[in-house]
Amino acid sequence: MNKQELRFDGQVAIVSGAGRGLGRAIALNLAARGAAVVVNDYGCALTGEQGGNAGPAESVVAQIRAAGGVAVPVVADIGSAQGVGEVIKAAVALGGVHIVIHNASPVMPMTSLEEAAQEGFDTSLRVNAVGSWELARQCWPLFRAQGYGRMVLINSAAGLWGRVGMPAYSMAKSAMSGFAKYLAKEGEDHGIRVNCIAPVAATRAWDGQDVPEALTQLTTAEYVAESVALFAHRSCPVNGELFHSVGQHLSRVVVGQTRGNAFESAEALLDGFNEVMDVTGMDLPEEANQSGAVIAGRLFEREARRR
Repeated sequence: MNKQELRFDGQVAIVSGAGRGLGRAIALNLAARGAAVVVNDYGCALTGEQGGNAGPAESVVAQIRAAGGVAVPVVADIGSAQGVGEVIKAAVALGGVHIVIHNASPVMPMTSLEEAAQEGFDTSLRVNAVGSWELARQCWPLFRAQGYGRMVLINSAAGLWGRVGMPAYSMAKSAMSGFAKYLAKEGEDHGIRVNCIAPVAATRAWDGQDVPEALTQLTTAEYVAESVALFAHRSCPVNGELFHSVGQHLSRVVVGQTRGNAFESAEALLDGFNEVMDVTGMDLPEEANQSGAVIAGRLFEREARRR
């Protein structure tokens, strides 16, 4: 068991949506481990409305400072280029940007696709997808220049597998999965590592969902914050991976492809569809080009055997 504490002394971390819930737990964890933290929170309702309340961010900053840590609040919309710019400016003033945790995300009321409001979709996509894009785009030159960076995108099980009643949230969160893998490949030669975590944590998003009290106690935000600390650290052992963090349990989530079946017609495909679905010997490609190359190689082998 590794008993050496993972420290972040001399590093600056940006945590979005850090005024409450999981983001707050992450910010407090990183600060307790020595990081200077930019506490970004727009102070809005769970659905992303009524932003501009400085209270949540300032409360977390006050708690960090009271414990002897360093933190500054930034009340800005992380789903805009301007808001991200404000956050990065504050981080640079503290000493740079070494860690980015994109946690902020609105959660819309449960609904169907047909009844979902366009405004809810726009807000979900802007904060999750555009926020990830702008944070990466604006931090990348700083990461490259210093030859180091850690980025953790907070996804959701809804973004990995979809969730009934959450159409906009499922789509917006799913954008993070592929983007994290892309960023990981582009950054790996520059000391940058990017990973994606889908957490299960008892936060205000659970209100009204009749979650059993026993489960609430097992899935506090502080548990997930511990896994985030690992992926934010210099010793992070992986890059471009997806994880599901549930309480004190962490699982790797894989995007794989079966060995499949070659076919010449729809009828032949139907006859051999069991092979398409068989997960035995599944391939785990690390990037899009590799996924196609594996299949292409099998097609060439098949043609060679037929000659």
